Amino acid sequence: MKQITRFTVLFLIIVSCSSNANAQNIDIDWTSKINHIDAGKGFNSSMKFISSSAIYIEVGSVVGLGLYGWLKEDEKILETGIVTGAAMLFNGAITLTSKYAINRKRPFKAYPDRIILRDKQSDNYSPSFVSGHTSMAFNLATSITMSFPKWEVSVPMYVWASTVAFSRMYLGVHYPSDVLGGIIVGVGSSYLTFKANEWLKDKKKVPWGVSQANIAYAGFVHL
Repeated sequence: MKQITRFTVLFLIIVSCSSNANAQNIDIDWTSKINHIDAGKGFNSSMKFISSSAIYIEVGSVVGLGLYGWLKEDEKILETGIVTGAAMLFNGAITLTSKYAINRKRPFKAYPDRIILRDKQSDNYSPSFVSGHTSMAFNLATSITMSFPKWEVSVPMYVWASTVAFSRMYLGVHYPSDVLGGIIVGVGSSYLTFKANEWLKDKKKVPWGVSQANIAYAGFVHL
């Protein structure tokens, strides 16, 4: 329960800041600086590729883990695939709800004189806050890291997720606050899904003789 409150408060603070005049000016200034980095045509293509990788890598990871765990009868891998898939769906629901509830214009649409749309072939016409690609990338990175807590796993995953977040600003389709909101939603939805799964597993371990009241109390304390 404490974790839910913390994530919610932090998310609301970012929403509030994104609508504040001074914060909005800082937001667009940073977006413009990142968007106008001149690193050559190859860099632009790389950012497009990395940006589009978010959805394919997340969906591919969920399907791959699930299939591998099922075919090899590896319960740990299968569970990771299921939990990662649940986190992905939870993250998607929060992201879409936030986008259309807040209904913020994308940078290249709100400030066409300052922001260059560098990825014209992509569907970037939905609302801006939060960044869906960023939330997907951090959702997957957190899910995989919590299931396999090793630096050899976490470092590459979070480097990739951070690069996806940067690419969204460089391409002119998101503000820094969109990206920060996406990180919170992605990490938070994955963390809560993982903890919910742990709670359910603990609940199943409770002996049959324990009363329902004690089970409820144990779950409350665990949260």
